[in-house]
Amino acid sequence: MLYLMTFQQLKLAIFYIVMVGLSILENLGQMNASLPKFIHENLEVLKQKGEHTDS
Repeated sequence: MLYLMTFQQLKLAIFYIVMVGLSILENLGQMNASLPKFIHENLEVLKQKGEHTDS
């Protein structure tokens, strides 16, 4: 029997995959791992947005 995910389940799965991926990239950046320039720049933008909304 083929299990078909509902649209809500698919959105939730994609959300978790993206969040875990961003967390891994952020941790690599904090460890000063070699990241491509565009990834490093985008992580800085996300970091600044997070700091701006926290206050």
